[in-house]
Amino acid sequence: MRLKDDGLTLIELIVVIVIISIIVGISIPSYYKWVKRQSIENDTRILYNKLKQIRIKAFTTKDKYSLCWNSDPFDTAIIKVNGSTEGVISLHHSFATNLTKKGGDCITFSSYGIADKTVSIKIEENDNSNVDCIEVSYYMVSLGKWHNGKCEVQF
Repeated sequence: MRLKDDGLTLIELIVVIVIISIIVGISIPSYYKWVKRQSIENDTRILYNKLKQIRIKAFTTKDKYSLCWNSDPFDTAIIKVNGSTEGVISLHHSFATNLTKKGGDCITFSSYGIADKTVSIKIEENDNSNVDCIEVSYYMVSLGKWHNGKCEVQF
């Protein structure tokens, strides 16, 4: 008499489930690290793009634009035009600056697009992201990687 060989045995099914469980168990921590790193880079790029945008607006409209924060570190920034609030940026992560003034402060761009101060803005929690800081000089806003206590600009 011949047995039918149409399906899987219970042992084969259990072995497949165990192998899939091991693969999933190994990949989940890596996935969470990747998601966090992408979130940090996303927040950094949002803040960077907004700083570049208000610098260009200040130059083209000949108005004074500011990016202000109420605390250091901050996760919310306020955009002001000639002292009046124009918008708010909410971020998922906290950023800190290298300014010695405690509490809130602003970066103001003149009608020529020139910043009133130089400042480094870095993410508080870093998870080995490719970009995690912003360097604002008088004439330029740049993305960078925080290394040895300063923002090393990436071109």
